[in-house]
Amino acid sequence: MKTSSTALFVLLLAALSSALRSDVWCHGDHQDHRHCSFKNICYSNFHQNFIFFYSASASDVSGLSDFRRLVRLTAVEGRDDFYLDLAVFPEDAFAGFNVVRVDDPVLIIKRWNPDNLLHVVHDDLMPIFETMRHLCFGDASDCYRRFRLAFQNGNGSGKYDELYEMLHRDPLIFLDKEAPKGEKQLLCFTKAIVGLDDASLWYDHGLERGQGPLMPEMWPRSERLEDFRGIVLKKLAHLHSPHKLEYPNVVVVLNTNDQILNLDDLIDFVVKSRPDINYDEAKVSILSIAEHSPDHIFRTVSKAKVMIAPHGSENVVGALFLDKKFNPMVVEVFPYGLDSQSFAFTRTMAAIRGLHYEAIETSEASRSIGYPNRAPKDGGIRHLNPDTRSAIEAMANVGSVNYDDPAYLYHMNKATRVDLSKVAFNSHVDGDEHVEDLDWVIPAKASNFQCKIHFDGENPHVDVSWRPPMNLDYVKGFKNGNVVYEVLAQSEEADVVHEASTKETQISVSEINLKRVRLLKIWVSARVDNEIRGQESFFMCDLENVFTG
Repeated sequence: MKTSSTALFVLLLAALSSALRSDVWCHGDHQDHRHCSFKNICYSNFHQNFIFFYSASASDVSGLSDFRRLVRLTAVEGRDDFYLDLAVFPEDAFAGFNVVRVDDPVLIIKRWNPDNLLHVVHDDLMPIFETMRHLCFGDASDCYRRFRLAFQNGNGSGKYDELYEMLHRDPLIFLDKEAPKGEKQLLCFTKAIVGLDDASLWYDHGLERGQGPLMPEMWPRSERLEDFRGIVLKKLAHLHSPHKLEYPNVVVVLNTNDQILNLDDLIDFVVKSRPDINYDEAKVSILSIAEHSPDHIFRTVSKAKVMIAPHGSENVVGALFLDKKFNPMVVEVFPYGLDSQSFAFTRTMAAIRGLHYEAIETSEASRSIGYPNRAPKDGGIRHLNPDTRSAIEAMANVGSVNYDDPAYLYHMNKATRVDLSKVAFNSHVDGDEHVEDLDWVIPAKASNFQCKIHFDGENPHVDVSWRPPMNLDYVKGFKNGNVVYEVLAQSEEADVVHEASTKETQISVSEINLKRVRLLKIWVSARVDNEIRGQESFFMCDLENVFTG
């Protein structure tokens, strides 16, 4: 495992110079959806603040109106303390600081909950992966090699820091630990990126509203999850090639604190429900997030056909690393007081990836045992007043609350005896069908417009023709006869002279006064199956130079 000591850094002590000029280029019209590239941005550990050395005549400031809350340091919305704090100095003020420089390009982030595996993967690692893809034209591995990762918060002792280190070639930079601490000392980055791509997010942690999955149309494409999963497992295989695990060929159980009391019976029940599993040869691995490293869990889960687990955030990560080629199944056990719809992060991950998911909910209070005397983070409630404790213990359904709610923690950490007589599994998979459709393929523009004039007696007609969109055969729902072209024709004075819908690739505009109308503006767009509207084409007919037939 890499270390992140200062000795390993390629940090060059800069000689004091008279000035340093900072530049920034941003895109995105809102601080929550913005990405910024900085040249010469510095960090003051003493003030816990970034510094921009501004030159009125030379600094390039693009895409910004001011420096207030200009970009977010995390992909997750809802925390006011997770925006880039930027103090602006005149460039000449640089002469008053001692500076250590990092010349490698860096991505600067701030972590929300680095000791929770769900948050590490969902909030950090997957958005970092999407950002790397964005910066390196789809090749995240190339960006992992080129960019270093810098954390504004954290000192290198995070529970899951090894996962960040695994993906990046060079040691991580922990600003709180590595940046010089003097009032007049700075750590300066020659090239820095701030702003994570949030396209991989699929769950709202409830910082601004109730927690729950995002709407399906906002879910990431399943292919992106498979790409992330693949690159992590490839890195793990490279790091641990001398240390092979004895992978199970059937079942992995994540059973922290023995929360499933009749686990052996449940395993037997699940195995017998799968005709593709030989019961006598089934192997089982029981894992605990408290006892096994994340890389051990990821690699073991990736070889399993079934994952069984009590409700918990770690299940999401397990569901992410199951291998779809095994037609895997996720079985999640909910204690009395919690239901699978209110706490659907594992269900949602399974739906995005198209996995078979089963929730076992407990309807009898006597089947779940609470532990009120534990520490609050483990579900203990003795620190609360008696009335609140009694109310929590009596809850039949906690409902949708945040994860630090004492009622949720108490019920989530209960041990449960599953009533197998009430368990019946479905045979279908609740996959997310939208990821395989062609919604992004819409009709392209009509092309090859031609105009000509013909006379019916003394009445002129302008005939306009075009070729169909070049990608029409690939538009979802297309078949011959279900394409309609919406056409608008205007004179140069913006008078509407013709408006029509037609299945043909031509129209004839009549009653044209050729002495008054010399230019005809034409707009055409294709609509497939009355639903999918294509791009709009624009063409101008110069009636003074049009062929007359």
